[in-house]
Amino acid sequence: SIKLLYLFRLMRPGGIYMLITYGAPKERLTLLNQVQCCWEVELYIMPTPEYQLKWSNGAAHAMMEKVALTVDRQLPPDYVLKNPESHFIYVCYKSDIVTEDNSMVAGQDDAMTSF
Repeated sequence: SIKLLYLFRLMRPGGIYMLITYGAPKERLTLLNQVQCCWEVELYIMPTPEYQLKWSNGAAHAMMEKVALTVDRQLPPDYVLKNPESHFIYVCYKSDIVTEDNSMVAGQDDAMTSF
C-alpha cells in the first residue's frame, strides 16, 4: 500500500495507472481506494482462455466485462464472480485537481467539454 501512495504522489494530474492482476477485487479495491489516493477506479474482468472456450462453444474471442462499482468504489453487494481465475484489470485515473480535503475536482479540460 505504501508503494501505491508513492505511485499516486508521482503521477501527474490526469495520469492513468493500470493494474492487471489475478488479485481479487475485494482486496485490490480496498488498497486502491485508500484515502490518500484520490482517483477514479474502473474495474474490468477478463476470464481466462479456458473459461472463455468453455462458455463460447469452442469459438475463441475476447470477453471483457466492465463492472459497475458502487458510489463508495466497491463491488456491488449482489455481484457474483463467475470465474475467480480471471484477469482483473483496474484502471485508475488521477484527477486533474485535488483539493486540500483530497476530494477530486474536474480539470479545465473536463469543464470545457461539458458545455
